Amino acid sequence: MSEPTIKPRLFCTDHQVIPLPEGHEFPVDKYGILRRFLGQKDFFRLEPAPPAEREIVELAHDGEYVRSFLRGSLASAAMRRIGFPWSEEGSRGNGHHQNQTH
Repeated sequence: MSEPTIKPRLFCTDHQVIPLPEGHEFPVDKYGILRRFLGQKDFFRLEPAPPAEREIVELAHDGEYVRSFLRGSLASAAMRRIGFPWSEEGSRGNGHHQNQTH
C-alpha cells in the first residue's frame, strides 16, 4: 500500500481584480495563466489567497503609509513608485474598506 501523496498548498491571486487603465504594460493575465498551468499538473493544492489584514501588511510597511493608501490619500510620487493607479477596488485587495482604516 502506497503512502497518500501530500500536495503543497499554493495560494493564488488571480481572483483579485487589479483595475488597470487600457494599455497598461503590467501583464496581470499572467496570474491566471500560471494558476491554470499549475492546476493541470496536479502537484499542488491551489487555493484563492485570502485578503491580507491591514495589521499584517503593516508588519512590512509603515502604518501611516498603509492607511494613506487605503484612504486614497497617498502622495502622487508614492503612487508612481507603486506603478498602479489607486482605485477603491484595488485598495480592497487587503480585506479592508476605507472606513476601516482609521
